[in-house]
Amino acid sequence: VIRPTNLVWHAAGHRPGELYWWIAHGRAGTAMPAFSPALESDDIWSVVQFLHALSDGADLGNANGQLIASPAPPAPDFSFELSGRGQQTLLQPAARRDTLLVLYRLPDSLARLRSLASERRAYEDRRIDVLAVAPSMAEAPAAGAQIPGGESILAVVAPDVAAAYAIFAARGAAAAPAGHVEFLIDRWGQLRARWLGAPGPSVDRRREIFELAAELDRESALAHSLHEHAH
Repeated sequence: VIRPTNLVWHAAGHRPGELYWWIAHGRAGTAMPAFSPALESDDIWSVVQFLHALSDGADLGNANGQLIASPAPPAPDFSFELSGRGQQTLLQPAARRDTLLVLYRLPDSLARLRSLASERRAYEDRRIDVLAVAPSMAEAPAAGAQIPGGESILAVVAPDVAAAYAIFAARGAAAAPAGHVEFLIDRWGQLRARWLGAPGPSVDRRREIFELAAELDRESALAHSLHEHAH
C-alpha cells in the first residue's frame, strides 16, 4: 500500500505555485491524485494557505514563552473592533506596535483577562496592544460582563479568527490546541512568542512579555541602524 504524502511536510520547502500544481494535477507515480476540477481554483489556493498555516504551526513546536527567531511565521491578518474605536486591522502598516493576542476560554481565562484589562496602561506604555479573542461569539458577552474595563481589550472579530489562530496553538501537528493561548506578534506581523495556558498565580507573565518586547525593540533599533548605514 502506498501511503499518501503529508503535504504539510512539503509546505515549508516549496513555493505556493508548486503546491497548487500538485493539488490540482496530482503527482505521477505517487498516491497523490488530481483534485481539479473537483476543487475550483479559489478552493485550491485556500488549501495551499491552510497547508502553510499548518506548517508554520508545526515550526512553533513546543515553544512556550521563548522568542522565536526572525523570520518567524507570519500572523494572519484580520479586522476587529474594540468598544468605541471603530474597525481596525491587526497588521496596520503605520502602527509600529507589538500585539499581545489572547485566545481565551471561560471560565479558565477569567482571572487572566481581568489582570490584562487592569494593566492595559502598562502595556500601552511599552507600545503593546492587547487583544482578547473568544473562541465563539457566544462567549464574548459573558466575558464583557465579568471583566471590569474589559471593553478595552475584548475584540469583536469574525468567527473564523479564533479557528485560524488555533492552528498555531497546537503542541504538535496532530495535537489538540490549548484552550487559552497568548501570542506576541511583532510590529512586522510575525508570531514571535507563544504561551499555552493561562498563567498560574505564581507566574509573572507580564515580566516575561515585557522582557521579550524589549528584545524586539533592540531588534528594531538594530535593523534601523543597519538600514541607515546601507544608505
